[in-house]
Amino acid sequence: MFNPAKGSVRGAFWTKPFIVLVLLLLLLIPLTFIDNITYSRSDTKMRAEESILNPVGGELQIQGLAIVVPYAEIIEAIDKSNNELVKRRVEKNFIIVPKNYSLVAQIDPAYLKRGIFRVPIYNGDFALKADFEAINYAELGVDPSKLNFDETVLVLGVGDQKSFTAFPNLNLNGTELKQYHGNTEAKIFDRSLIYKLPASALSSDFSINGTLKIQGGKALHLAPIAQNSRFEISSTWPSPSFGGGFIAKSREVSANGFKASWEVTGLAAGITPAWLADQDAQIVMASRRSYDDRNDAVSIGFIEPVNNYSLIKRCTDYALLFLAVPFLAIFLCEVYTHERIHPIQYLLIGL
Repeated sequence: MFNPAKGSVRGAFWTKPFIVLVLLLLLLIPLTFIDNITYSRSDTKMRAEESILNPVGGELQIQGLAIVVPYAEIIEAIDKSNNELVKRRVEKNFIIVPKNYSLVAQIDPAYLKRGIFRVPIYNGDFALKADFEAINYAELGVDPSKLNFDETVLVLGVGDQKSFTAFPNLNLNGTELKQYHGNTEAKIFDRSLIYKLPASALSSDFSINGTLKIQGGKALHLAPIAQNSRFEISSTWPSPSFGGGFIAKSREVSANGFKASWEVTGLAAGITPAWLADQDAQIVMASRRSYDDRNDAVSIGFIEPVNNYSLIKRCTDYALLFLAVPFLAIFLCEVYTHERIHPIQYLLIGL
């Protein structure tokens, strides 16, 4: 194949490896240019994706549902500077999470393009149900006389309110709840919709039901903020990536789509039925992390298994291997067979 000229290679033993190394480095120069162009185009792709995702609310985050009751108490302490009794009012939030919390959704995905770039986006109808049980204040060590039940609110947390395509109507035992527009310190989520709850609601068990019409793109994140959380998601997307901190109890993936369900206990999620918290304390997952890093949420990525950028990146990553192995093999053949192979032949193999 190579038509090599016969002769001894001993005299050029150290010269030939140097020449082969130089040829290898020369061949890596255009690969470096390709890699730099790919990196630049990937950066442009990321900016295009952000411009597409921003109007639909980005990666959807449903951060949970919780009841917040204002709590206030008077704390007495001795001022050591003048030895006088000082009274101070301390305000907190009494946070109650559902005993059972479920989200069932059918996700309808599609592509949205910006120039030559495209991103998977989706719309979905989420059937929400949350069961709350009457609170035993004595067990929790909370004095109910220090709670302002007249200001009780229900808080629905989301990552971005742009995700809602319609206002979510929630019902308390069949009665529609009204949105609360007053001042509140119930800032326990990144973004919240707040509903007024009647003062008598917490005296017995009750249920919250509703439908969330939501949009998003690229990924979906659901926080299991309850004693028992159940999520059931189905979609026609054929290549999901299941991430987050909780494994799916069941999953079915085919060319026609997927269906998966999760069951997460409060013990696994680190959630207690109710607790007192500072007014600025949040119970949400940290924002702006990739879906596979969210250890406090159930996450689904709507990914493309193969695209042009992943193919080019894979080629450039393995380019050195594909060049070095043939060069090494041919050089060893040259050494052991005493057949002289011209550097031009190495170059032709590299090309």
